[in-house]
Amino acid sequence: MARPRTPIGTYGTISIRRQPSGRYAARTRYRDWDGKSREVQSTATTRPAAERALKKKLADRSLFHPGFTGMSADSAFTALVDYWLEDMELGRVAKSIARLRRGRARLRMNRPSCRIGTRARATA
Repeated sequence: MARPRTPIGTYGTISIRRQPSGRYAARTRYRDWDGKSREVQSTATTRPAAERALKKKLADRSLFHPGFTGMSADSAFTALVDYWLEDMELGRVAKSIARLRRGRARLRMNRPSCRIGTRARATA
């Protein structure tokens, strides 16, 4: 069975190794807010100092949360549609607000109770 994904904003096991220079490198994988897992590393003269420096770097990294919309996997699909359409309106991507309103109404009628985190089967 596959290992579950690391939740967004958290990190995995910290590994600490001594480098040829004599310093210690602490590293782990951190799952960023965009869902991508990236390696984060910090070095220091001792093992505990390297681990502390890495944890400080991870804490500082988790403070940055770009574009939080207040939505989660339990948010209604219509909330996502509203957010997306507002974003399009603000970015001046859409050519007419009337067209956006028609699209919003159409999307709401098609999936009124669907949640973002659920998989919906296409109906044909």
